[in-house]
Amino acid sequence: MGKLQGLAQLIQDAVDKSATAIENVHLKVANEPLNILKKIPPLTAPATSIQKILNLGITSVYEIIRTVNRETGNMVNLALEKVEKLTQDRFHDDET
Repeated sequence: MGKLQGLAQLIQDAVDKSATAIENVHLKVANEPLNILKKIPPLTAPATSIQKILNLGITSVYEIIRTVNRETGNMVNLALEKVEKLTQDRFHDDET
């Protein structure tokens, strides 16, 4: 079971790091046109407001992905612990 738990943790870490890397790229790409628009005086304020809303939306989505990933990892670990206990109990019952 230790190997399965290690594999589950490895997958969880990979999803978390990937989500963060993709979030950073997403933010960079989404902000490029707004950073240009912010240099035009009549558009500075609206572009800044839009950028704040956009960044909040993007970061919120990726935080949800990381939260779901973390909770899924917790459920997988609980399931593996139950399987391990059932296996140990059954092995113990077979010995008696």
